[in-house]
Amino acid sequence: MNIKESNISDWKDKEPNQESGGKVRQKFKEYLKKTIGSIPFTEDAVALFLLFLDPEYPSIKKGVAVFALLYFITPVDLVPDTLPVVGFLDDAGIVAAAVNMYHEDIPIYREKAIKWLEDNDFR
Repeated sequence: MNIKESNISDWKDKEPNQESGGKVRQKFKEYLKKTIGSIPFTEDAVALFLLFLDPEYPSIKKGVAVFALLYFITPVDLVPDTLPVVGFLDDAGIVAAAVNMYHEDIPIYREKAIKWLEDNDFR
Protein backbone atom coordinates (compact mmCIF):
# COMPACT_ATOMS: atom_id res chain seq x y z
CA MET A 1 0.00 0.00 0.00
CA ASN A 2 1.45 3.33 -1.03
CA ILE A 3 0.27 5.49 1.85
CA LYS A 4 0.93 8.80 0.08
CA GLU A 5 -1.08 7.86 -3.00
CA SER A 6 -3.95 6.09 -1.22
CA ASN A 7 -7.46 7.47 -1.41
CA ILE A 8 -8.01 10.29 1.12
CA SER A 9 -11.48 8.98 1.99
CA ASP A 10 -9.83 5.79 3.29
CA TRP A 11 -8.07 7.87 5.95
CA LYS A 12 -10.81 10.28 7.13
CA ASP A 13 -11.48 8.48 10.43
CA LYS A 14 -7.76 7.96 11.12
CA GLU A 15 -6.63 11.59 11.12
CA PRO A 16 -4.76 12.35 14.36
CA ASN A 17 -6.51 14.73 16.70
CA GLN A 18 -4.85 17.48 18.72
CA GLU A 19 -4.89 15.45 21.93
CA SER A 20 -3.02 12.47 20.50
CA GLY A 21 -0.64 14.69 18.52
CA GLY A 22 0.13 16.80 21.58
CA LYS A 23 0.92 13.74 23.66
CA VAL A 24 3.35 12.45 21.04
CA ARG A 25 5.14 15.81 20.82
CA GLN A 26 5.36 16.14 24.60
CA LYS A 27 6.39 12.62 25.58
CA PHE A 28 8.50 11.25 22.71
CA LYS A 29 11.89 12.81 23.54
CA GLU A 30 11.40 12.18 27.25
CA TYR A 31 10.60 8.50 26.70
CA LEU A 32 13.36 8.06 24.16
CA LYS A 33 15.93 9.31 26.70
CA LYS A 34 14.83 6.56 29.10
CA THR A 35 14.87 3.76 26.53
CA ILE A 36 17.64 4.67 24.09
CA GLY A 37 20.03 1.92 25.20
CA SER A 38 17.33 -0.74 25.33
CA ILE A 39 15.76 -0.60 21.88
CA PRO A 40 17.28 -1.59 18.57
CA PHE A 41 14.60 0.24 16.56
CA THR A 42 15.49 3.79 17.65
CA GLU A 43 16.06 5.13 14.12
CA ASP A 44 12.69 3.81 12.94
CA ALA A 45 10.85 5.32 15.93
CA VAL A 46 12.56 8.68 15.34
CA ALA A 47 11.82 8.46 11.60
CA LEU A 48 8.10 8.03 12.40
CA PHE A 49 8.31 10.94 14.83
CA LEU A 50 9.87 13.18 12.17
CA LEU A 51 7.28 12.11 9.60
CA PHE A 52 4.61 13.04 12.15
CA LEU A 53 6.19 16.47 12.72
CA ASP A 54 6.66 17.23 9.01
CA PRO A 55 4.16 19.98 8.09
CA GLU A 56 4.48 19.03 4.40
CA TYR A 57 3.30 15.45 4.98
CA PRO A 58 -0.50 15.17 4.69
CA SER A 59 -1.88 15.18 8.23
CA ILE A 60 -4.70 12.87 7.27
CA LYS A 61 -2.10 10.18 6.55
CA LYS A 62 -0.25 10.54 9.85
CA GLY A 63 -2.68 8.39 11.84
CA VAL A 64 -0.63 5.19 11.66
CA ALA A 65 2.51 7.02 12.78
CA VAL A 66 0.65 8.62 15.70
CA PHE A 67 -0.76 5.25 16.77
CA ALA A 68 2.67 3.58 16.64
CA LEU A 69 4.33 6.45 18.52
CA LEU A 70 1.60 6.54 21.18
CA TYR A 71 1.95 2.78 21.65
CA PHE A 72 5.72 3.19 21.96
CA ILE A 73 5.59 5.97 24.59
CA THR A 74 2.68 4.58 26.62
CA PRO A 75 3.91 2.52 29.57
CA VAL A 76 0.92 0.14 29.45
CA ASP A 77 1.60 -2.37 26.67
CA LEU A 78 0.67 -5.93 25.78
CA VAL A 79 4.15 -6.86 27.02
CA PRO A 80 5.40 -4.57 29.84
CA ASP A 81 8.52 -2.63 28.81
CA THR A 82 10.07 -3.38 32.20
CA LEU A 83 10.60 -7.05 31.28
CA PRO A 84 14.20 -7.60 30.19
CA VAL A 85 14.74 -8.54 26.52
CA VAL A 86 11.07 -9.21 25.63
CA GLY A 87 9.67 -5.94 27.01
CA PHE A 88 10.07 -4.03 23.77
CA LEU A 89 9.12 -6.80 21.34
CA ASP A 90 5.54 -5.59 21.00
CA ASP A 91 6.74 -1.98 20.54
CA ALA A 92 9.20 -3.16 17.89
CA GLY A 93 6.40 -4.99 16.05
CA ILE A 94 4.11 -1.96 16.06
CA VAL A 95 6.89 0.40 14.91
CA ALA A 96 8.01 -2.08 12.21
CA ALA A 97 4.44 -2.42 10.91
CA ALA A 98 4.07 1.38 10.73
CA VAL A 99 7.42 1.78 9.01
CA ASN A 100 6.34 -0.88 6.50
CA MET A 101 3.16 1.06 5.72
CA TYR A 102 5.23 4.17 5.00
CA HIS A 103 7.86 2.15 3.10
CA GLU A 104 8.14 4.57 0.18
CA ASP A 105 8.52 7.64 2.38
CA ILE A 106 10.42 6.37 5.40
CA PRO A 107 13.97 6.31 3.89
CA ILE A 108 14.05 10.13 3.80
CA TYR A 109 12.91 10.30 7.42
CA ARG A 110 15.37 7.59 8.47
CA GLU A 111 18.23 9.76 7.13
CA LYS A 112 16.81 12.74 9.02
CA ALA A 113 16.50 10.53 12.13
CA ILE A 114 20.24 9.83 12.18
CA LYS A 115 20.97 13.55 12.10
CA TRP A 116 18.24 14.29 14.68
CA LEU A 117 19.71 11.71 17.07
CA GLU A 118 23.14 13.30 16.75
CA ASP A 119 21.83 16.88 17.05
CA ASN A 120 19.84 16.00 20.17
CA ASP A 121 22.77 14.23 21.91
CA PHE A 122 21.36 10.73 21.67
CA ARG A 123 24.55 9.50 19.94
